[in-house]
Amino acid sequence: MGLLDGMDTNIIKSAVEKEAKRLNYNLTDLVVTEAPFIGILVAGNIDSEEGKSAIESAVSTMSAKMGKKIGCNLNLVAKKEEPQPRNVVQEEEQKEEAAQTYTVVRGDTFWGLAERFYGDGTKHPIISAANNTDSLHAGDVLTIPPLSAFADAEKLQLMLTAVGFDTKGIDGVIGKNTVVALRSFQEANNLNTSAVPDVATKQALHSGLSSVRKLNGKSIQILLRDAGFNPGKVDGILGGNTKKAVKAFQEANGLAADGIAGPNTISKLVQTYA
Repeated sequence: MGLLDGMDTNIIKSAVEKEAKRLNYNLTDLVVTEAPFIGILVAGNIDSEEGKSAIESAVSTMSAKMGKKIGCNLNLVAKKEEPQPRNVVQEEEQKEEAAQTYTVVRGDTFWGLAERFYGDGTKHPIISAANNTDSLHAGDVLTIPPLSAFADAEKLQLMLTAVGFDTKGIDGVIGKNTVVALRSFQEANNLNTSAVPDVATKQALHSGLSSVRKLNGKSIQILLRDAGFNPGKVDGILGGNTKKAVKAFQEANGLAADGIAGPNTISKLVQTYA
């Protein structure tokens, strides 16, 4: 501040900015104007009451050293919070419904429990697989997974099949074959073998899918359909409609448009899921 002499507004502005930086205060929108008969007006925004006082004090010191009054008009502004990186895993975990527990009573069956909790007896393999048992005994405490975890059954089956865990068909129905494949996938990837597609399991599936370069016909058709390219009937037969859809997908993604779902096309297709 001792270097200040004269009435140069640029010098004052530079000095105020330097002082703000030294004090580690954020000063924005600083304007210094010469006001005849009054002196120099320093106007700006600062992000804390403490900082405002410190800058006002510095300006007062400058005023005394220059022998000329310097008016100071500083407004407080709210500090901008730095955006925090999204924790996708945490967000997904918060969205997940919690599993319920149920104590078995005499006469209970898996079918009956599935009807009770899911409104559909055919979903009983979910309960038996989640508890790794095919029999019920009075007093057993069962975990009842939320049905929402299996909302996109077809997608789950496709991914499991694609990464080498056969669900014995991709039909969108969660049966014993699907939950067995799911548990096997979890075991192979050192995951919690709950037979429930939790966040960690989904992440591992997506990771595995990203390296897939070969798919069966039905999987190709489903991926094309879900990506917005109509393959016609999803029957596993790569006929004319499917070839047209593959070609359209290739053109849209900068690939050689030959209508053949080769490794490069499959790599792009699986990215629509991964």
